[in-house]
Amino acid sequence: MTKRAALLSAMLFAAVVVAVVGATAALRFVGGGAVGPGGAPLTQAEVRRALAQHPPPRASPAAPVTPHPTSTAATTPAPPAPVRGSFTSSGGTVNAACLSGQVRLTSWIPAQGYQTDGYAPGPGATAWVMFKSSGSELTITATCAHGKPSFTTAPDIRGGGGADRHGGGGSGRGGGGSGSSGGSGSSGGSGSSGGS
Repeated sequence: MTKRAALLSAMLFAAVVVAVVGATAALRFVGGGAVGPGGAPLTQAEVRRALAQHPPPRASPAAPVTPHPTSTAATTPAPPAPVRGSFTSSGGTVNAACLSGQVRLTSWIPAQGYQTDGYAPGPGATAWVMFKSSGSELTITATCAHGKPSFTTAPDIRGGGGADRHGGGGSGRGGGGSGSSGGSGSSGGSGSSGGS
């Protein structure tokens, strides 16, 4: 072993000894107040005597406490929660919510074989979504009735409704339109399901 390695080992050993002795002394110092002579725990009588030797500090006369005025801020009531509703048809499922007389579509899922062909999600007096398949279109319209979502359906068998192919403008419920296929009849005109 070289001198350098021996010196390094001796220094490391000395550092460990100093750390152990220091930790032991610190534990004796900290633990000295909880144990009596010889390391035995203090009895209740010894604890009372020790406390009697050191009376608690006297409290100075307290300044009068003046209550601080509490804020009487008016609590704002929480806004009303929307009332939710759901409707399932052959074209798909529509979820809506009513709040303050306004309806809003929260989600819609076309049924298998259908896809979304148009929508007006609101919020408003009405909201609608149109599902289409290879042979038909189905418009589901939501409104608020007595604070709850109410749903109606209107089919459109490919042929009515004007240039946008959504069964007409207006309320978007299958009626109306100004295209070459519009006008009066079962799939044109105005209203919720056509005809005038």
